[in-house]
Amino acid sequence: EYGCAVVSVKDGEEITEERITAFLKQKLAKFKVPKKIVFVDQLPRNAAGKVLKNELKEMLSKKIC
Repeated sequence: EYGCAVVSVKDGEEITEERITAFLKQKLAKFKVPKKIVFVDQLPRNAAGKVLKNELKEMLSKKIC
């Protein structure tokens, strides 16, 4: 297993995997920096706005994270 980050970018914003990784390397210990970053249109959320982790895991298994 390895760390994987899921990123949803706001409309009109642009960001790259390299920029995210560079930022995280400044803020986190080396072993905590995700090995892979996956971009999605939006995160699955419930009516209260919380991220649905089970659905997120299913999405990632399809994207082979």
